[in-house]
Amino acid sequence: MPNPIDRHFLKSVQHFSDKELNENEIIHPRNGSKKTLGKHLLRIGYHESVHAGKFLSYLRTMKMNRPEIWE
Repeated sequence: MPNPIDRHFLKSVQHFSDKELNENEIIHPRNGSKKTLGKHLLRIGYHESVHAGKFLSYLRTMKMNRPEIWE
């Protein structure tokens, strides 16, 4: 089950239209790269999954029980 922040994020994303996702451009504040809103949101999800994977790897290395997050 997603945590409250993830639920809020998913609920917010559901309100964007196909047009908004495919036509609105986001400019990265640090490097100035441009992406559509849809691609930017997918990148956020990918970025978070990388962090989750690293965290699980650390737990595995310490031989600790790991939560079942990939349902």
